[in-house]
Amino acid sequence: MITTYYQTIKNLQPKQILFRLYYSLNRRDKKRFISFSPKSSYPLNIQNSLYSNISYYERNTFVFLNKSFTFNQKIDWNYTEYGMLWAYNLNYFEFLLQPNFSKETGLRLINDYISQYKEIKIGYDSYPISLRNIFWIRFLSEHSIKDERIDSFLHSQYTILQHNIEYHLLGNHLLENAFSLLFGAYYFKDKPIYKKAYTLLKKELNEQILNDGGHFELSPMYHQVLLYRLLDCINVVYNNEWIKDDLLHWMIRKAALMLSWLQNITLPSGNIPHLNDAANDIAPSSKELFEYAKRLTVGFQMISLSDSNYRTFTGTRFKCIMDIGGIMPKYQPGHAHADTFNFVLEISGKPVLVDTGCSTYELDAIRNYERGTTAHNTVVLGSINSSQVWASHRVGKRANVKIIKDSHNQIIVQHDGYKELGVTHQRGFCQPDDRSIKITDTILGNSNLQRIAYFHVDREISDILIESNIISLPMCRLSFNNFEKIELKAFEQAVGFNRRLKSQYICVKFRRELITTIQL
Repeated sequence: MITTYYQTIKNLQPKQILFRLYYSLNRRDKKRFISFSPKSSYPLNIQNSLYSNISYYERNTFVFLNKSFTFNQKIDWNYTEYGMLWAYNLNYFEFLLQPNFSKETGLRLINDYISQYKEIKIGYDSYPISLRNIFWIRFLSEHSIKDERIDSFLHSQYTILQHNIEYHLLGNHLLENAFSLLFGAYYFKDKPIYKKAYTLLKKELNEQILNDGGHFELSPMYHQVLLYRLLDCINVVYNNEWIKDDLLHWMIRKAALMLSWLQNITLPSGNIPHLNDAANDIAPSSKELFEYAKRLTVGFQMISLSDSNYRTFTGTRFKCIMDIGGIMPKYQPGHAHADTFNFVLEISGKPVLVDTGCSTYELDAIRNYERGTTAHNTVVLGSINSSQVWASHRVGKRANVKIIKDSHNQIIVQHDGYKELGVTHQRGFCQPDDRSIKITDTILGNSNLQRIAYFHVDREISDILIESNIISLPMCRLSFNNFEKIELKAFEQAVGFNRRLKSQYICVKFRRELITTIQL
């Protein structure tokens, strides 16, 4: 375990370690910052943004992550029986933005939250503060509400946030802090808050948005979430004249990059691949984001995938997305999986070979499995993960990737995730024509451990036929050369948080080299 901690901690930035120590030693009650002294607010003009999914129903019933709970009497804003992520969603207040949500109901829930401010615990974490403040400001602005008590509490939340910026986590959490600070700066016309937001946004968007437009945590779902938030910030600055500087044009350039990447990564069905931590019904769809960007007159030009280390093959009827990179970013791999050289495939707009997906963030066997190598379309030696994923959001030892060839129709890559076993996994992807893909897996070095290639089939496909070395699916066939044994086994495919459906995967055992041909 000491080695695991070392492999995890050595990749952190010094700032993360220092602020984790600081926040651990400085655990003073955050409620000390709450004040109900009057604060002047200026409701914002926010045009044509997106609605949220319906998660609030009558009689205080909330549905998050496919789990429903009704509070029969007082709402317990610290409710954790469904886990911390469910509790966080309760404290986000995103339900204020669902279609036709009434002003009266929204004010009742906001005032109930404020009335319980001495009992609130989870809601004072920086991440839920960041999101809740954005959603409160959008709701208050939409309904032209100016309420002294609400505004003073809201401003106090920004005081808490500024004293607890998530420097210990960095990544998407820090970006959400920055987005929220920008909302608060405009809502209160507070120049010190604006200065902090400006500095954070410039630094973090520069670092977190890669040259090909991908968010560096490499989750298509979080990419959608952060693009949505960036478009909202563009909306705020564009439609609320206050400070004139370069921030608006700079954010538009970043949004254009992110839109290009999203276009590249979105499958013909309109869905995103469930690579790394990604699930249905969490973020706005790609279609919604493209339409929102168009309403804001934010355009983009397509650029090739590069730094994110995702690649695509496209044919007349298929699109294949391949992961040819390692764990990114090194200092914040909380949403990464041990999925090096994983790929997904759609044919005629239908998923065929899929990622197992993500259904939970809880520290349990399901989370360990879904992050592990066997849950992905790649090669596993024994039952060992190519990167050491642990503790729900941690990564210890990581697979290092070497790109040998990278052209429009052929990719050859190696990773050393099994170097302690004395072997290297080399995978070649080749697109010979518009109707086929060839995958060559080679194990370089000597090891007696079992080598298995996994191919997870979408849950909608039940008609799978094995004949000798050929697997026939409704829209394609897979043929294998140099294999020892082919088996069909069951797995549970994540189709949302806390929702898994039965499906099947192909398990191919081989010795040194396996050649897989996918033919339409």
